[in-house]
Amino acid sequence: MRKGQIYSKITYKYDSLKHSEEKRVWQGMSTIAVTKGGRIFIAYDTGWPGDETRNPNHFVTLRYSDDQGKTFSDEILYIDTVEDKQIITGDACLWLDPNDKLHLFWTQVDLRKSDDDPLDSELYGVTQRKLVNAGNWVYFEDTKGTTWEIVCENPDEESPKFDNPRYCFDQDMINKPLYTKSGRIIYSKYKFEKIIPFEYSDDMGKTFKPVPHPCQKRFDHCEPCLFQRDDGVIVCIWRSFNFLNINYSYDNGETWTEIEETDIQTPFTKPAVIKLPSGLVVLCHNDDKRKRQNLCLYTSKDDGKTWNKKIIDKRYTVAYPDLDYRNGKLYLVYDHNRYTDKEICLMIFDEKDLLTDKIPEIITVCKPKGIITEWARNQEATYAQTDDINDY
Repeated sequence: MRKGQIYSKITYKYDSLKHSEEKRVWQGMSTIAVTKGGRIFIAYDTGWPGDETRNPNHFVTLRYSDDQGKTFSDEILYIDTVEDKQIITGDACLWLDPNDKLHLFWTQVDLRKSDDDPLDSELYGVTQRKLVNAGNWVYFEDTKGTTWEIVCENPDEESPKFDNPRYCFDQDMINKPLYTKSGRIIYSKYKFEKIIPFEYSDDMGKTFKPVPHPCQKRFDHCEPCLFQRDDGVIVCIWRSFNFLNINYSYDNGETWTEIEETDIQTPFTKPAVIKLPSGLVVLCHNDDKRKRQNLCLYTSKDDGKTWNKKIIDKRYTVAYPDLDYRNGKLYLVYDHNRYTDKEICLMIFDEKDLLTDKIPEIITVCKPKGIITEWARNQEATYAQTDDINDY
């Protein structure tokens, strides 16, 4: 952590004023990790707005299940906003490292207006954002975000506790890091153009290095996810318009090929990919060019050269999947109707069923009841389609 740097507050106690489920007007962007003991951790973003552009009640929270999703604990921690400075938290990402330590990453963002006095980036890990126009989009320049983490040494213990927050690197990360065959960890950062899209670590995340020769990225390349082929080539799959994009590294993440378009259609939303110990590659995303529906699993037995597809949830506004694997089972988490139902969904697949038509039941992890505001209904309509994309 930089000297004097301020991070968002980590609390282990429910605060009815900050964390009220009845006040939550949205919930989603979930992530999953399954421990060697079989405990399922799920984290997600939630909150309720101070107004539509400044949201001091945005936070990350975490819960777990010890019975394969039949029941879940209460929320066991909260990563809260620095309210007086309008530094919000979001984009949770859970990852179990090779030593079975549980990492919870999140993004810390300056949500102040562009004409506010800038914050001290040495203190807060953010820089003043600037409005940028790109087609129908209006977004903020990508230097505003920083990635942080907390680590739990023993995630299977009765009352899991995490260490102090640690600054990792500038820019945002939402998909899991990749632990490569060489022992290098590659972190894929998700925002748009004019950034370094990858960091790597050769000392198990103690220090980070940016990729020295980043590939050229456009505005519509974001939220990348990674896997490594049997021949050592690292594959990066990008969220993009109409079709998922892809590129490769042949030197363990040091350099990357130009980004190319695949023939897998997408409504411009986050994909997730995982390679199982058996060699089977599983990709999850929405198979539609326009709407966030038809959540699918694509499976490949030849390292992504060819894919087989099956639709696992046809509902409207199902998106933002995350995947993990443990002991012959694939675990999938995603959100449904982020602004109205606010449902976090879990599916558990036996690996032997991935290549069949069998689809497991959808388990509701949490679905807080509360008012559905007109703002939420409008956000839901915006979020669901690519013809008006103002929500990631």
